[in-house]
Amino acid sequence: MRKMFKKMCIGACGLMFVPILAMVPVNAENASSTQVPMAATGSIEGTPVPSVSPSASPAATASASPAASATPTATPVVGAFKTLIPDANFRKVVNDLIFGGAVKDDEKLTIVMQEKIGEYTGKLNISGKEISNLLGIQYFTGITELDCSYNNIALLDLSKLPHITNVKADYNNLADITLAKDGKPETLNLANNNLVTLNLAGYTTVKSLDVSSNKLTTLNLAGLYQLTTLDCSDNALSSFGVEGLVGLETLISDGNAVVAMNVSSLKNLKVLENRKSEVTLKLQKVSTSDAGVVLPTGAAKPVTISDKGTYKEAEHAIIWDKATDVPASFTYTYQITGSKQMVTVTVNVDKTEMVSNVLSLDKVATLTTKSKAYNKVTLTWSGVDGATGYRVYRSTSKTRGFKKIKSITSSSKVTYTNSNIACGTTYYYKVRAYRLVDGNYYFGAYSPVVSAKAKPAAPASFKVKKSTRTKVNISWKAVTGASGYRIYRSTSKTSGFSRIKTVKSGASTSYVKKTTRKKTYYYKMRAYTTVNGKRVWGAYTTVKSYKLK
Repeated sequence: MRKMFKKMCIGACGLMFVPILAMVPVNAENASSTQVPMAATGSIEGTPVPSVSPSASPAATASASPAASATPTATPVVGAFKTLIPDANFRKVVNDLIFGGAVKDDEKLTIVMQEKIGEYTGKLNISGKEISNLLGIQYFTGITELDCSYNNIALLDLSKLPHITNVKADYNNLADITLAKDGKPETLNLANNNLVTLNLAGYTTVKSLDVSSNKLTTLNLAGLYQLTTLDCSDNALSSFGVEGLVGLETLISDGNAVVAMNVSSLKNLKVLENRKSEVTLKLQKVSTSDAGVVLPTGAAKPVTISDKGTYKEAEHAIIWDKATDVPASFTYTYQITGSKQMVTVTVNVDKTEMVSNVLSLDKVATLTTKSKAYNKVTLTWSGVDGATGYRVYRSTSKTRGFKKIKSITSSSKVTYTNSNIACGTTYYYKVRAYRLVDGNYYFGAYSPVVSAKAKPAAPASFKVKKSTRTKVNISWKAVTGASGYRIYRSTSKTSGFSRIKTVKSGASTSYVKKTTRKKTYYYKMRAYTTVNGKRVWGAYTTVKSYKLK
């Protein structure tokens, strides 16, 4: 994980080769300049521009840039509310926010009503509303900020919203994003999505961009001279250029497959993280008798090689006389063309295909979850014989978007608590076992996918006792993260409970209730946490009975 090494000095940056499984940092003694080839998984509406990346395929690149003309005004369309805004969750947000919940689904969304939506200004926060379709966002022409994070949105069309400067759309399923031709975006957070290509060429106002944890193979940032912060970590970029990003101060590019990077032109760069660029170099036969690793296309010719390896230019490979002589890890250095700067590259060798005995692991058979608090859930799974450890994966979708959140390095540890998650949001988890042999990972099948939702714990020390001759005192311990509590009462232990009090303070620990004497009542309660105006309820306490004499 890139957080292991923060704020890498510019003088220590350089090229890195690291196999995906080993994740060993590259030590670059001094770095120099690099070209700007980039592309991406979102499209931005506008005039097509050629990709900066020489390897980018025009068919695969959503090339777009802001045009000189203004964003065209859409012809107003009148239709049913539920037709023009088809997502029920988004429709409820609009109805409550703009119309006070008064509009029926089948009612016409008139032009006057659409204009009323357009009068809403400032920030629109619809985070964590379980929205899948944002059709209807085009009516919010007055907003300058949009937070639609933690939803299930696949397509984000902001082409009719030229005033937006800040977009927060992380933790969705975005495959495409469209900005206004004449838009002036400044901050874009598109992290943790499914973008493959992204072309922001010409959007010169962008100052901060986070596209980490996507599936980017191309990223075009041509002309973004005001960009100061860029996080493109954990993607599939084999190369990207930074030439022209003269304002860049922070560059985070861990977890890609970058062969080389030239940052010598970035005079303002203060933070560079490129320690985990991942290139898998597999052990293979280079000639009849030799074995070694073939370097990636574009890799420089080594100057020195550790562990007695030899560079053969014809094969573009570092080789050894015997496969058994190939180390699990070695280093080599190369000189940056046109400079005296040297870069040290650490390589871990993937011997998977050379292993004669196939190693197999059983599937993690069972996986269960339990909410432990308003912001954490605990996972427990069945152990697998022969495992070295386990990897835990999470997503907000049951079928896709899973990312590794924890690597368990003990075979005996079969539980993990996922903390600091959003209260009330449904997460999906799966686990698989691994065995580590000679630096190589062998994985078993994934466990079944299970869901979990963090919610407040049940109040502890729940008690009912006499307060006065006609009143009882109900007490409990405050629940961490609770916004309040609800108390219920019944004349039956198992049914008929009705609410007697909603306590709107998470710090409260008691409530006094007037009660009929000489009659047995049963009590229970639960806590709630308010998230985006909606209550997330915790588990009930055990039922307590009491009779005033």
